[in-house]
This record gives sequence, C-alpha cells and structure tokens, in this order.
Amino acid sequence: MLGKAYAKKWRYWKNQLRVQRFLRQIHTEPLFLGGTFDRLHDGHRLFLKAAAELARDRIVVGVCDGPMLANKQFSELIQSIEERIRNVENYIKVSSTRKLALWTWLGGETHRLKWNIYVMFLFDFLQKFQSIKPELKVQAEPITDPYGPSIIDANLEAIVVSKETLPGGMSVNKKRADRVLSQLKIEVVDLVSEGSSGDKLSSTTLRKLESEKAKKEQLETEKAEKELLEAEKAGKRTVQG
Repeated sequence: MLGKAYAKKWRYWKNQLRVQRFLRQIHTEPLFLGGTFDRLHDGHRLFLKAAAELARDRIVVGVCDGPMLANKQFSELIQSIEERIRNVENYIKVSSTRKLALWTWLGGETHRLKWNIYVMFLFDFLQKFQSIKPELKVQAEPITDPYGPSIIDANLEAIVVSKETLPGGMSVNKKRADRVLSQLKIEVVDLVSEGSSGDKLSSTTLRKLESEKAKKEQLETEKAEKELLEAEKAGKRTVQG
C-alpha cells in the first residue's frame, strides 16, 4: 500500500516537471504583478507561483509602500518594505546553496529511517520550501502608486491580476496607451479561500488577529499588575494591624 502511495507521489512530481516545461515553451517575456504581500500566506504564494510559471526570464513585482498603505486596516502592523520584498524574492527564487544544503540534510536523514512514509513526507517538505524558478530574474521594488513600473517599462508583455483587481489591469493598459506603449496581456488568477467559509485569505485578517492578541495580552498584564498591587496593599494592612 505504501509502495503504491510512493509511486503515485512520484508520478505527481514527474507531471509537475512536464507542466513546468510546457509553460516555459508557451509563455512570456517580462510580466508585472503588484500587491502588499504582508505576512506572506498561501493566497500570496499561489499568486506569485502562477506569475512565475508564466514568466520566461524576468518577473517584476511591485510591493506597495508609503501612500499605498495609508488606508489599510491595522497599517501600523504591516511588515517593513524590506522584509516584504525579501519574502517575495525568497519565495520565487531561493539560492542554489540553500537548496543543496537542504537536499544534503534530508538525504542524510532518509538513510537513518526505513519507513516509506518518510519518503512521502520528504516530497511534501521539499514542495513547501523549494523555489519556484531559481533561474528567474526577480525585480521586486517598492511602489507608491497603483501603477509602478507597469506603465513605464516598455519591455513588459503581461500583467497578472486577481478577479478583484482586474479593473486595475485594464486601467494599466489605458495608461500605457496614453504613453504609446504596447498593451499588456491580462492574466487572471483565482486566489485561495479559507476553508468552507469562502472568505479569501487576507493579510488584514492576520493583522487583526495579531492586534486582538496583543490587546488581550495587554489586558491580562494590566489585570495581573492590578491584582499584585492589591495583594501588596492587603499585605501592608495585615502587617499594620
């Protein structure tokens, strides 16, 4: 039974390689996508992965900063622009040295374990941490307006959007037309949902949960300090009595 599961997992990876080769043959020179990319989650990863698979050599990622963050909820909790850019770059393109070290460590662990189930875990683990395209040139940069380099870079050929941001993609093409630049092909990606609720994964939700956790911890700390102060006062009264 475990042997069949192993073979199924192996076929899955072979098919993934075929898909990667096919996408590289049919698509496209530089493309653009934008977002805040705060607390990189599965929705972001799907978005970035889809864009990377469509790109042949170069991908341009606009990461929102400055005025673009002003109206976002819990904006004070948004990660720094440097951290968000680094997370985007690391997800799309991990250094070969880091990957080699990971392979070496896991290879050593595999020799110590005899169960086929570990091999299946190994595949899933590598899929989680592998880069999408190590050879892809990633140009991630801050943007302080809705367009960034998408209306300046004459070499772009496509823009990747979600269903919700499709009007933004159309607006980009209008701006490019005004500047006598070629129109971008608009690629629409569906984002991952949070289970059965149908609500999309949201960095705002993650920031809200972090804010609520911080407030709860603060209230608990204030309560503990108040109880300690009252206990100290009660102890003094007992001594005086």
